[in-house]
Amino acid sequence: EETKPVTVTVTDNGDGTMSAEVENVTFTKYVQSAEISKELTSITRGNEEIQASESTSVQAGDVLTYTVTAKNTGNTEVPAGLQITDTMTITKKDGTTARVVTNLETTKVLASGESEDLTYTYTVQDEDKSLSNTAVSEIPGQTPPDPVVTLVESVALEKTLTGIIRSGATVNNVTN
Repeated sequence: EETKPVTVTVTDNGDGTMSAEVENVTFTKYVQSAEISKELTSITRGNEEIQASESTSVQAGDVLTYTVTAKNTGNTEVPAGLQITDTMTITKKDGTTARVVTNLETTKVLASGESEDLTYTYTVQDEDKSLSNTAVSEIPGQTPPDPVVTLVESVALEKTLTGIIRSGATVNNVTN
């Protein structure tokens, strides 16, 4: 809110016109702005939930759940349908990169100070080496620092020996 002095003089000009004087008129400046934040909220590996942190190692097949929060930081409503674009950059094991773009949209009108959470998932692929992503909105706001997820090679090798092999014997029942 801003108060600016405005002077208008009220005078009968004698020709049928008048002038008026007014002081201290208050103008309200309306600002529409949104702050976008994002968090890696969970990692699901098979049926197990793994603690998510800003630098978490994951494996192929893990399902990453991200929560993107849109908060109205202005002094007027932000209409429903705020467009948020989340771009994930994936570095592949062969050195190439790919981008996955997720378009999100708020579903309700956000009053000043109000927020809405939106979620989406990404399933880690075998050829993925590392992931990083950024969320931005159509209303100027803040782009948060994003978690970088580093993938580790994961090989499950199981061997079972069910007997002892002697020189010249036949090998049976070995599982690799």
